Amino acid sequence: MQIFTLKNHHKGMLWIVLAVFCFTMVNAVIKGTAARYPINEIVFFRFLFALIPTALILYRAEHAKGFHIKEPTFQILRALFGTLGLASMFYSFGHMPLADSMSISFSVTLFSVLFAMPILKERPTQKHLLAVLIGFAGVLFIAKPTGNVWSLAAMCGILGAAMDSITLTTGRKLALRKVTPEQTSFFFCVVATLFSAFTLPFSGVMPQGTDWSMLFLMGFGGGVGQYCITKGFAMAPAAVGAPMIYTASVWSVLIGYIFWTEVPVLTTFIGMAMIIAGGLYIGYLQASKKTAIG
Repeated sequence: MQIFTLKNHHKGMLWIVLAVFCFTMVNAVIKGTAARYPINEIVFFRFLFALIPTALILYRAEHAKGFHIKEPTFQILRALFGTLGLASMFYSFGHMPLADSMSISFSVTLFSVLFAMPILKERPTQKHLLAVLIGFAGVLFIAKPTGNVWSLAAMCGILGAAMDSITLTTGRKLALRKVTPEQTSFFFCVVATLFSAFTLPFSGVMPQGTDWSMLFLMGFGGGVGQYCITKGFAMAPAAVGAPMIYTASVWSVLIGYIFWTEVPVLTTFIGMAMIIAGGLYIGYLQASKKTAIG
């Protein structure tokens, strides 16, 4: 009897699913809190408190030598793209219907496959692209966008998704250059914290009461998620890992039901089935030598 073992790209997919779960939990925790503070301040606290878990993870994995940055220019540019991308996504979620902004944010998957070609020289097959499109169609089934796609908020969402995909894809590039996910995650948080800190004197607001605990949970959980997604994309090609981001729709439905008794409709279940099918099909294609991404 043959024992089933996980290959590297399968492990990468699982890491990304875990990361998406962390990010979704963070979104649930900060629901309503972010609206009381400017976007740049939310970004600042998101990365400031994320320094704690990412630093501990880095030290545990590499000890003091891990804090000697490798590929500094590449890491700094990557972090700047990621910081601006996150700020753009926050603006999108704060200024347009949730269904629209959620749908736009998931376009990161399509952007990731596109950017993987020039950055990583990965060539997805037509079957891979078809699976990605099936997963994206599933997201649309769940989100049911209203069609408001040309507002400033929507354009910020598209810009944020594009920048986020560059961040994820370049994370894999760093892994190919022997930079560990632990170091990549930590220095991303360092650069993002410093970059956003420079903007605080212009629009910062002192947090009040229990908001401090909310901001801490947002940053700490985001730091754990940042490490997981960096590790995931270091182990799985972009076309394989990116569709796993779709699982955020599944986590959102579950969390919504548990905390707010939101009962999914039929289209939600159809969408979830399409998302899972697309992700599993890409995993199957990658395991096949004939259709593996080179």
